[in-house]
Amino acid sequence: FNPDSVFDTSVDFVKITDVGQADSILIYSNGYSAVIDTGTEDNAADILEDLDSARINSIDALIITHLHTDHAGALPELAKRRQIDNLIIPELEYYAEAASLVKTAKQTVTAKGGNAYTAVQGMNFKIGEFTVTVLAYYDDMQDENNKSVIVMAEIDEIKFLFTGDAESATEKALINDGLNIDCDVLKVGHHGSNTSNS
Repeated sequence: FNPDSVFDTSVDFVKITDVGQADSILIYSNGYSAVIDTGTEDNAADILEDLDSARINSIDALIITHLHTDHAGALPELAKRRQIDNLIIPELEYYAEAASLVKTAKQTVTAKGGNAYTAVQGMNFKIGEFTVTVLAYYDDMQDENNKSVIVMAEIDEIKFLFTGDAESATEKALINDGLNIDCDVLKVGHHGSNTSNS
């Protein structure tokens, strides 16, 4: 599609939003939408522009992969500006970089009638024709990046694997646990850092 025009909402799509050295992904199908991560505080306008272009007024599911501000920074503003029906977040550890931002957004979401859930391996839901699954969540890892919620989105046997900022320790755990990570599209961990994608 042409990223400068209104999205063709007659087709299903995954769009990697341009949020610089941060992460935000939009999944859309049949009028339903999910967002994975929200970039930095400065990225709220970019994400809202994508939502407007796809005529999305409410978000069916929003997943925060981990508690760093380049993945959760714009969440409070999005929660204020859009209805979020289901917010899926990691365990809120008070010392994590983005914990206060996510806590504030969680309060906004629930005050507006939405639901907030802590990510659990195996949870899944439909976004139109997409099946979105929390493939793994290693909340016992020491490093915040390695606690990234790993998400698989599948449509018509096409699989998208989203790994947040997962580094080599999480990648090895996924393999050692025998999880099916076969995919057609991989969103590489930690922005392609040399500590990830082992």
